Amino acid sequence: MQIHPGERGAVDELLVAVPRDLTPADLVATVRAGGGEDPEASRADVHDLVDPATRALTIAAEVAAGHTTAGEAVHRLLGAELAADAGYADPHAAPLRGPGGVPLYLIRSSPLLTPTEISRAQALVDLCAHMTPPHPSSSPLTRHGT
Repeated sequence: MQIHPGERGAVDELLVAVPRDLTPADLVATVRAGGGEDPEASRADVHDLVDPATRALTIAAEVAAGHTTAGEAVHRLLGAELAADAGYADPHAAPLRGPGGVPLYLIRSSPLLTPTEISRAQALVDLCAHMTPPHPSSSPLTRHGT
């Protein structure tokens, strides 16, 4: 269980074991019937069983070793994407500061990003910027600048 502060109160993230034949829609209906507000459900995998601090430190070690870019790190930690341009008024895009103040956008359609997750993404982008020497053709998004 994780609890994140959200714009309209706390966001509780729970990992629960359910029978395989229980659909995400059935789980959402059950939570809603129990008083849950705006529930979302999705299938998880074994990687979701690792606590967030351990996962973040593992990813940070890979960044420090030069094995992971900011885009890869953010995707692995949050299941979100980094983009150089939101491209359109995406309600799921959160602005971040890239190296040298270059604007980046954190994008994930569901579940909505929490302020805590946006802060974690910014910390990873900052770590990558400090660990990677600047190169004119490189980007914080990928190893090849694309």
